[in-house]
Amino acid sequence: MKLFRCLILVFLFCMTCPLNACAGRNGYIQTRYPIVPAHGVPGWDSLLDIYVHWSLGGPELRADGAEVYSANVSQANPTAVRGKQLIRELDTLRTLHGTQKFNFTSRYVASARPDLAASVIGIGSPNFGSRVFDKLLEPRNATAQKFTSHLTQAISHVIALLSGKPANPQDAVQSMVSDSAWESIESNRQHPRGVSQTCRDNEPEIANGCSSHWGPALRDDYPRKHMDEVNQTLGLRKPFTPRPPSVHRGHANQLKNLGL
Repeated sequence: MKLFRCLILVFLFCMTCPLNACAGRNGYIQTRYPIVPAHGVPGWDSLLDIYVHWSLGGPELRADGAEVYSANVSQANPTAVRGKQLIRELDTLRTLHGTQKFNFTSRYVASARPDLAASVIGIGSPNFGSRVFDKLLEPRNATAQKFTSHLTQAISHVIALLSGKPANPQDAVQSMVSDSAWESIESNRQHPRGVSQTCRDNEPEIANGCSSHWGPALRDDYPRKHMDEVNQTLGLRKPFTPRPPSVHRGHANQLKNLGL
């Protein structure tokens, strides 16, 4: 009987105080500076204000006390082009909200405009290039490259339209070049701060494992793929694997504990 009463009390508590709302009261991820996740290729902030691409930008983290602004830059373009677009968005946020620094996910911006950077969070970025793009850019794979670039270009324009930024310029071919091994080496030479000294290899996948290391690597052995970590498969994942928001909440909590 006592056990039954306890279960009833737990149920009533959950009904009157949702998990996210109660967790938010202790400010578990209430960072000093706002979090600004910038999507990858071909990502978005939200489609028709319904489907949020980044789990980091969803209402779950805001309910836990985080101040989050999701960026919406070109879906397919070189890193420098997308980085300059993000700089404009951050400058606008600074003007609107008076915030001087941000926790964001672009090392290019941190290098080009260090005055905007409180911290840089890397989540599945191909910092040392991707063998997928290396292969596609080989002359012998010209047909595959043409098909992939045309498809990516078309998808990017549709996503830009649905996410409210139809004027975003798209260049799928140069986006692939930007994430190739040789271009990544040059980019790392120009923006070396945080480059991993123990991992300098590109990956057979789009962006996983060693290639995603930048600065201190918190962890890279989660049982998931790149599409899982950026929440681009409608939240679907393998059974018994961590939810992306749970992982990102841990990242945000570390920023809070560091005073960022």
